[in-house]
Amino acid sequence: MAKYTRKLVQLYAALLYNAHLKGFVEGEIYQGKIKSVCVPGLNCYSCPGAIGACPLGALQNALNASGHRAPWYVLGILMLFGLTLGRTICGWICPMGLIQELLHKIPGPKIRKSRVTRVLSLLKYVILVVFVIAIPLWYGLQHNLPMPGFCKYICPAGTLEGAVGLLANEENSGLFATLGLYFTRKWVILVILGLACIFCYRAFCRFLCPLGALYGLFNRVALTGVRVEAGKCSGCGRCVRTCSMDVRRVGDRECISCGKCMHHCPGGAISLKCGKLTLMKAEEDTAERRKRRLWGRIAWGIAVVFLAFVLVWVNLPGEERVPETAVTAEDADPVPEGYEKGQRLKNFEADLIGGGRFSLEACRGRVVILNLWATYCKPCITELPLFDQLKKKYPDVEILAIHEGTILGEADVEAFLRDRDWDLKFTVDTTEGELFRLVNGSSTLPQTLVLDRDGKVIYNEVRSVTMEMLEALVIEAGAEATEEKILEATDAEEGNGKGQRLPDFSMELLKGGTFHLRDYRGRVVILNLWATYCKPCIAELPYFDQLKKKYPEVEVLAVHDGTIMSAGEVSDFLKEYSWDLDFALDSDGKVFDLVDGSSKLPQTLVLDPRGIVLYNEIRSMTSEMLETLVLEALGNTGEGG
Repeated sequence: MAKYTRKLVQLYAALLYNAHLKGFVEGEIYQGKIKSVCVPGLNCYSCPGAIGACPLGALQNALNASGHRAPWYVLGILMLFGLTLGRTICGWICPMGLIQELLHKIPGPKIRKSRVTRVLSLLKYVILVVFVIAIPLWYGLQHNLPMPGFCKYICPAGTLEGAVGLLANEENSGLFATLGLYFTRKWVILVILGLACIFCYRAFCRFLCPLGALYGLFNRVALTGVRVEAGKCSGCGRCVRTCSMDVRRVGDRECISCGKCMHHCPGGAISLKCGKLTLMKAEEDTAERRKRRLWGRIAWGIAVVFLAFVLVWVNLPGEERVPETAVTAEDADPVPEGYEKGQRLKNFEADLIGGGRFSLEACRGRVVILNLWATYCKPCITELPLFDQLKKKYPDVEILAIHEGTILGEADVEAFLRDRDWDLKFTVDTTEGELFRLVNGSSTLPQTLVLDRDGKVIYNEVRSVTMEMLEALVIEAGAEATEEKILEATDAEEGNGKGQRLPDFSMELLKGGTFHLRDYRGRVVILNLWATYCKPCIAELPYFDQLKKKYPEVEVLAVHDGTIMSAGEVSDFLKEYSWDLDFALDSDGKVFDLVDGSSKLPQTLVLDPRGIVLYNEIRSMTSEMLETLVLEALGNTGEGG
């Protein structure tokens, strides 16, 4: 039974990490209270079953937002895992380790370890430095952009558990249209690694996994791991020769403490220990064996009860969302309470830094902005002056900046704000994170909510904002603004070339209503020229739909060539698709002429919030190109306008 113990522990850990079983049925990611807690092993945050965060993903996000401050919170968690368990995590409780070992059982020629594999084992330290540390830090410090390098470019756990886990569900079939080059690359990496694991034991773990590299640094000082009794060791070297990992000695940085060497040691010198407590050894007398079996059964009993509790808790209906107060008949309000777009945010009160109290109910009738931030989040600090500018420009808008409350207290935040002259209201969340939970906040920052005059949510996103975005949102929410506030003075000449302001125009939409370009000043506008007979046009339209869902503040108008088909024919064609875009037919060709369009399709124009042309090209688009252009348009402050 002893040889099966590790496999049982690995299966147990995989199930515990992914206890949100209904996520696989519903195709949704768990968003409960414990999702911000890191699990020890490599397990993707986006897996439908995952109930915790991946430590590598958390580290990259923390480095992205750390600025010039070390991310002590995440580093502390990783150090705790490393000092207590080291690479025992890799050998016993990492789901990716289990998957690799099962693949290696497939019959076929096996590659033995050698000097080559030992040299290749150093590659994971390079990946740790470059993809986990350097890339997130660079993008965070230089560009204020989140860039989890390892997750984005390499991680097979993200591809298998996150992407495949979600795409396997029929409810997410629409996501296939959004797949691009990044997914293709990562899918190829996953397939190559899967094949490599058949022929080479734990290929990913040995050569590429940066989490194993990180934990390996703690192996010599970790509380748990395999230990050699010097008095019993004959120095025969059988333990190293029979080990499938690239160890040079038992317990070094490549050792995953799997315990296989215990059964090959002729002197019984090797055991698995936690401090002074012996967890497992090959040779022991009958009394010791009985005692260990008794404690083992007790431990397994407690573990099974705990697993059952977690499975029931995280799969209860509605647990992953913040409980919403039921609307009674006396309320007579048809709008449901919640934090999603179209819902009314539940009332709350909070003590303000510097004195006073904020009440959401008291702000009814005014546009309200809630900004979730932290002093250690560089993108948060970068955008706070924008909220201050917005407050000065729109004094009727109420802005509350809510600091994360689990790490710093009110005194720390107040000291940070002392040298900054921001005309905003600040508060610190409770240590239980009540306000963050109320708005579906997490450790990923910054996050902004915009409420209209009735308290309904019109925007709730985890991302950095620009001044143009904020102005467009407060105008949409109903803040009082004159045309001068929406449009900045510009001397740009009219035209369709880059740097010119596109002339105003209007056209009837196929679904009813009128599109008037001037109405969208203050928002990014994308014009796509297409036709039903153009295959590249049809292939790229899902990318525009994906972009619209991700950036609802961006206006996308798809203009169909009007020289061949009628409005009815185009409408009939669109019935087969569920694209959330505005469509129009250029029956008289005036828009095609305006933007210098032709029979060559597709063609795309991107206008910044002032109506300045940033892009006008005849070519097919990718989702990555579109998002890059939108981010450029949202942040455009060039002097062309």
